[in-house]
Amino acid sequence: MRYQRGRPGDLKEIVRLLNVCFSTYRAWGLDGDRYIQWVEKDPGLGWENVYWAEEKGKLIGHLHVVRRWVRLSGAWVETGGIANLATHPDRRRKGVARGLLQLALEELARDGVPLAALFAGFGEAAHSLYRKCGFSEAYFTRYAVISTLELPHPSQVEVRVATENDVGVVKQIYEETAAAWNGVVHRDEEAIRTRLFRSWGRHTFLQEPRGPRS
Repeated sequence: MRYQRGRPGDLKEIVRLLNVCFSTYRAWGLDGDRYIQWVEKDPGLGWENVYWAEEKGKLIGHLHVVRRWVRLSGAWVETGGIANLATHPDRRRKGVARGLLQLALEELARDGVPLAALFAGFGEAAHSLYRKCGFSEAYFTRYAVISTLELPHPSQVEVRVATENDVGVVKQIYEETAAAWNGVVHRDEEAIRTRLFRSWGRHTFLQEPRGPRS
């Protein structure tokens, strides 16, 4: 078995593996064009941050490192986000995922990136692997939906659909909120514009150009 970084020529095999391993990708219709759009347009990705495992000429494992700046204790810390760790069902429990993780973590350390992070459901099979590789629980994501009726003076509040003209205000609100949290990812205006106004979010990181919802 050998581990190495991905390259465009591996695209067909990578897409096939991800569709085998993730039902959400199958439902979304992941294909080569969508994968390339993400890898080559996301400033934290690029082919140099795609890792895969091969055995007897067949791709059996895949991992993404998504480089981001994350706020911790009032400072922005460069972080390697671990994503799309996948092992072909026929080759699980053979050390493939562990090997990919170790390679990615070694590369991050070599580049001086002090922190790695990922999202995982508590109690999932992969959770034990992450713990064995040095990861520990930090926090659970929180969501909130607030009705205008809960505001101090609802009759004085104007509610409208935000547009790209509001990017600066949205960024300001985001940064003010981030100042009180740990684990918030840095977003510049272009990232906010792309993620909120020009695309729909699909399967965590992947984005789809905005249009009528299907």
